[in-house]
Amino acid sequence: MNGSTYMKDDGYFVYMMTNKNNTVIYVDTINHNILELLSGVNDFLTAFTKDHKINKLVYYENTDGLEKAFKRQEELRALSRNHKNRLVEKNNPGWKNLIHQLVK
Repeated sequence: MNGSTYMKDDGYFVYMMTNKNNTVIYVDTINHNILELLSGVNDFLTAFTKDHKINKLVYYENTDGLEKAFKRQEELRALSRNHKNRLVEKNNPGWKNLIHQLVK
């Protein structure tokens, strides 16, 4: 993944989460400062992620600034499912939950 997990105040993560069977991919952005406050995956959950039982962080990228983060988020959202799968598999072949790399 890009960068370290200890970031500047203006840094953001663009991330992908999925469910137990890796059938749905959710793409979003979070500020590093907010991320440091989180104690677990449940703090990431929104109505969409709850409805689809999304609970596994499988990919993330470190970005500098909100504008770059939103741009990258839109790029990732526009990718086909096949391209998203390849991106995850390149960086996380076992589709393991990476949340503990970010929240310590």
